[in-house]
Amino acid sequence: MLTSRDVERATFTATVLRRGYDQREVDEFLARVSATLRRLEDVGGQAPPDPGDVRAADVEAVTFTQTQVRGGYDEREVDQFLDRVLATVRHYAADASIRAPGLAPIPGVETSPHSPITTEVGLVDRLRRVLHRDL
Repeated sequence: MLTSRDVERATFTATVLRRGYDQREVDEFLARVSATLRRLEDVGGQAPPDPGDVRAADVEAVTFTQTQVRGGYDEREVDQFLDRVLATVRHYAADASIRAPGLAPIPGVETSPHSPITTEVGLVDRLRRVLHRDL
């Protein structure tokens, strides 16, 4: 799972005379991601969603202008990093949905900010194991 500091320190290979993502656009999006993660880290992931937060759907939908003549960032590296960002954002979303008002905690499912539930698939697998034990 990434931290806001990991996002702030992310570096990508610069591209020159080959296709890459616009550096300014990537940097601006990652600044939003970092701000979201910092807010969540400051409250231990316990805060309700903020309208300015970057959500999983934002990460999945983000597109960047491709550059070729002026410098850009290596597309593969950025895409791989965004996969890690997506897993982190989903982690916080899964934790928030478990703690949603009106829902009782699920026995056997860890909900700390350091929970091993990092994807929706991980959450489903954990729930399956908990339910199977109870049968």
